[in-house]
Amino acid sequence: MLSQWVLVAALLLVGLYLLKAKRSANQQAIRRLFIVVGLIAGFIAVLFPEYTNAVAGFLGIGRGADLLLYSFVVFALYYACLLYTSEL
Repeated sequence: MLSQWVLVAALLLVGLYLLKAKRSANQQAIRRLFIVVGLIAGFIAVLFPEYTNAVAGFLGIGRGADLLLYSFVVFALYYACLLYTSEL
């Protein structure tokens, strides 16, 4: 139970930090939408871990933890590519 509160607090801090960044109005709106959706998904995964197991089972993945790991790898690679292309 304590770990859930720590993870929720960490998600809130990350969300607040990411929402502070300045960009154009259109980019900022889309970025904020994705951040809010990601935070909501994070809260659901932390507070109701059985849902990640259900989604993982639906997708044919053994456990919810594996689903989260695979999702992290995909988004980390996307972010790395985004940083690489923005520096060119």
